[in-house]
Formats: sequence, structure tokens, C-alpha cells
Amino acid sequence: MLYEHRLRIRYAECDMQQVVFNAHYLAYCDDAVDCWMRSALGGDLHSVGFDCMVKRAEITWVKGATFGNDMVIRLGVTKFGVTSFEVLAEGFINGEQKSFEANLLYVSTVPGEAKAAPIPSSVREKFSAYSR
Repeated sequence: MLYEHRLRIRYAECDMQQVVFNAHYLAYCDDAVDCWMRSALGGDLHSVGFDCMVKRAEITWVKGATFGNDMVIRLGVTKFGVTSFEVLAEGFINGEQKSFEANLLYVSTVPGEAKAAPIPSSVREKFSAYSR
């Protein structure tokens, strides 16, 4: 099962070429992943002893989204490590035409600290329901 996050492209997110400015795609992914994690974990990440940070983000663009487009971001976990996990997020314009693909590597951390920690088994189990 994949998580789906929906948004509408706002005028202020577009550049002089009338497409979404490239940095906004990472912000879209960040929002989608945050909503997915909160949904999967039932709210507050820290209450289950979990937090994470992006270590690497790689985006491949296929087609630029424009003002007024509806964007659907579908994401899921592609790989688990001991202290890290990889997420693939794919954005689709109006739910159909692929706009971008983002490969994101997250490191599990101690809540409130920038210190790597093993992914809690309860978190791994809940995130596994969203495997690709």
C-alpha cells in the first residue's frame, strides 16, 4: 500500500517559466512524508520514541507542474537499514501524468537530538505497511 498526499499548486510556487520552482518539490515531499508518518504512527512521532532527519534527497523531474494543477504524491518505503530507511515519492499532475520522482534517505534519531538511533520495532512495523 502507498500513502497518497494531495495538494494544489499555488501561484507563488511558480517561477518566471511558469512552472513550480525546483526547491518547492522537496517542500512538497517533506510535507507528504510528515503527514504519512503522523498518520502511520497515530500522531506525535516523539510519543513513540522516534524522530528522523533527511540525509540524502535526489529528485528526477519529468514534467513541470503549473499554477492550478492538482498534485498527488504517492510514497512508500523501499528499503530499511538498522538506523535508516529509504522512501520513494512520486508526484503526479492531476493524479495521472508523472511530474517527478524523489528518492529520500532518512536517518532515525533520538527525539530532540541529532543522534542516530535504531528504528524502533513498532515504527518499522507500521512503516512496513507502506512498502514498495
